[in-house]
Amino acid sequence: MTFNLAVFEEMVYADLERAFDSGIVCCDECRDDFLEYWPWADKADDYEFQKRGIDLQWFYNGGRIRNIWSEEEYWSLMAQLRCPRCEAPLTERIWAFELPFDARDLEDRINEVSELAKLTPFLLLENEFCRDVYSAIKAAAKNVTAANIKQAMYRARAQTSMPKRMVSEFDFPPPRFVGEGRYNHAGSPVLYLASDLETCIKEMRNASSLTLKFELTCPLIVFDHYE
Repeated sequence: MTFNLAVFEEMVYADLERAFDSGIVCCDECRDDFLEYWPWADKADDYEFQKRGIDLQWFYNGGRIRNIWSEEEYWSLMAQLRCPRCEAPLTERIWAFELPFDARDLEDRINEVSELAKLTPFLLLENEFCRDVYSAIKAAAKNVTAANIKQAMYRARAQTSMPKRMVSEFDFPPPRFVGEGRYNHAGSPVLYLASDLETCIKEMRNASSLTLKFELTCPLIVFDHYE
């Protein structure tokens, strides 16, 4: 009976690839952090990510590994494997999913840009990643025409952060309060709107809040992230 960790790890990933056509993207320890960076993954492809939480006991019971290692040996070896995302030991559940790019590399670039925006924002366009993104947006914009957005959009504000219940409270936030965001840089306000009420509420983590419905009347140039 072998206790070779490299052989064990190779079979773990082979079984994952065979059953899910992917490897480990995160574990329970870093799942929330993964979704902070890639929120769309939670609902993409008919909620495929949510279906791929793998209980490690189930993984042993239903895989080829149990034909080679006893359950005691399995848990001993599994505890020595590390999550490829956060390096935490694999102890309870893993998530098998693949993004069509190197997620960790892109997250490192995002963090680098975020820090640069806070400390020396005037150097952002000297950053190679920022230049690449800017060039890609300019190239894409040449093929996009203004269109009318027919569906309603929504924005929520926590009640505790609204001194007055006024429509103006749902406007662009003051620059001094704007931190680094998914689209904007620190100090550069952007109006984030949700395409449905449920998403809007979920974004508020179900906190007590007020929601405003927006109906956009002017044609806008839209980069459709569904394409």
